[in-house]
Amino acid sequence: MTTRLRYFGHSAFTVESDGVKLVIDPFFAPNNPLSPAQVDEIEADFV
Repeated sequence: MTTRLRYFGHSAFTVESDGVKLVIDPFFAPNNPLSPAQVDEIEADFV
């Protein structure tokens, strides 16, 4: 089992484990200049 953590800036993260993606984001703005991805580019099973 591999767990992968990805940081999107501010306090947004994805955690991926066993093929399940969890997005943790108390504040993921569509125009966040620090995020390496836009909201519509992120695939998640749970937000």
